[in-house]
Amino acid sequence: MSTTAVLSIPELLAEIFACLKDVWPAPDASRPRPSNYDPLLHGSPILAWLNITFVCAQWRRLALGCSTLWIDITEGLPRHWIDVFVERSGSSSVILGNRYRDTPVPIHYESTLMGEPDEYSEPELPQAVYDCLARPNPILERCELLGDNASNSVNLNTGLFSGDAPRLRHFFCNLNSITFPWGAPFITQLQSLVICCRTGLPPISELVGTLLRSLCSIEWLDLAYLPDLNDASASPKPVHMPHIRKLGLEGSTGSVAFVLEHLRVPEVASIELRCTSLPSEERSRALFSAIHSLYESRHFPMPVALYINQVHEIRSTMAEGAPVVSRRLHISAWSTATSSESLHPRDAELEPIENFCTRPSSLLVKLDGSIRDEEMLLRDMVSHMLPFSRASILHAPAVERSYREPPIHERFLRIAPQIETLHIGRTVHDKISDCQRKLFFLLSDLLANTRKVLAGRAPGMLLPKLRILHVDYDAPGTWHPTGSGHSVSPTDLLRDLILARAAVGVPLRVIRIVDSSFQMEEPRPRSPGNPPHELKPITIPDEIRALLE
Repeated sequence: MSTTAVLSIPELLAEIFACLKDVWPAPDASRPRPSNYDPLLHGSPILAWLNITFVCAQWRRLALGCSTLWIDITEGLPRHWIDVFVERSGSSSVILGNRYRDTPVPIHYESTLMGEPDEYSEPELPQAVYDCLARPNPILERCELLGDNASNSVNLNTGLFSGDAPRLRHFFCNLNSITFPWGAPFITQLQSLVICCRTGLPPISELVGTLLRSLCSIEWLDLAYLPDLNDASASPKPVHMPHIRKLGLEGSTGSVAFVLEHLRVPEVASIELRCTSLPSEERSRALFSAIHSLYESRHFPMPVALYINQVHEIRSTMAEGAPVVSRRLHISAWSTATSSESLHPRDAELEPIENFCTRPSSLLVKLDGSIRDEEMLLRDMVSHMLPFSRASILHAPAVERSYREPPIHERFLRIAPQIETLHIGRTVHDKISDCQRKLFFLLSDLLANTRKVLAGRAPGMLLPKLRILHVDYDAPGTWHPTGSGHSVSPTDLLRDLILARAAVGVPLRVIRIVDSSFQMEEPRPRSPGNPPHELKPITIPDEIRALLE
């Protein structure tokens, strides 16, 4: 198709650009995408095509029928086509981006959204992309630039869109660096700003003291790779963001604390803090001091639910081949009193990063560390997070732990008297035997502490105000004593706990247990050729039946 023909039908040209998202990849558009292609596993073409989406129903069928046109476009996207599109589209809504449209991964929760470039990926951005990003754009409303943030960069002498994009409202960027025009007039109109670039943010004092103040219409703000705190000078005045609904900050503990300390957000905002460096004691106090400052106002709801998830992440080094184990603690808090009761059964199989961090009036803190740092992370969590929470949802995998080692939650149950709801969940990584051991340790610890109070060897004020116990295990055989490695039945432990708590005046009110967990698991032989184990049926004591909901 000739250039003259293209000039006469800009609507068709817009549809052509939209079709490019399904072409694999430039310049060989005739080659089909592999049938087993997964953009999160194999890597997505790094800006190998440009999507300019403009809905025009009357030209849709014609655009889909002109395969030769969009095959030719992938060879370069000539600049005069961009000129024509910008000139002729007028006030139409336009989206520019290269995001893989079928992936559910939220951009603001991952630092590396795309895989490393592979043989199908473009090593550099197409020149047409630079041409489009460097020129003023009077029609663009939403722009997504997602790629490999270890290599791709958009460094423009004139800044993004030369600082002239009056209709831009939503901007997302996951590249190595970008020249962002913080002083441009359109900054004040942005509603969404997500930047996950390794370089490109200004010094933290300038970021907080000047630039964030210009985001007066922002509703979704997420900044990763926050600058180091070393250049922070005098403390700036608070930055008020009355319209914000989602806030994400990622960087060192000190940088995250510094930015959060100076932001003023409404109570409906969901906040996610991703601390990528181990907190020192001083910076830990600064972080949780900033968190507590959010709740100083009597108008801000106090969190009543706390979710703690311990994650083991195992990586293999290429040189030595030895596994490297790191540990992350996800700590979420909500202000809704029904958070534990409203959990859908499938939520037990989801990480909190996917399921809980977007709740209104919620807070998610991620602390990364290695195994040797667990005690410090746990101490910070107990000292700073539990004081403003009165209920706890416990959900931690038991994998990669010693057979006899208790789960992480057992250690803070003794010093968390405000806990009223205990939710013992299971992740997809937990084996049934791991779940049984975790259940045994938690019930044993609660029973031992209650008996100490009953015998006068411990103050009653330190006993958790446990009202609701929810054991969210659905596997048959969960309550059978053989799986825990102990001779005592979990049902006997739970019955004794019910009686002991009633004796000290803090009785359990409700017990929620999945019916299938009371069933017997299928008998298995001790070894090939031998008969299976003979398991006795599980007997539910009357004390437990009376409280089952």
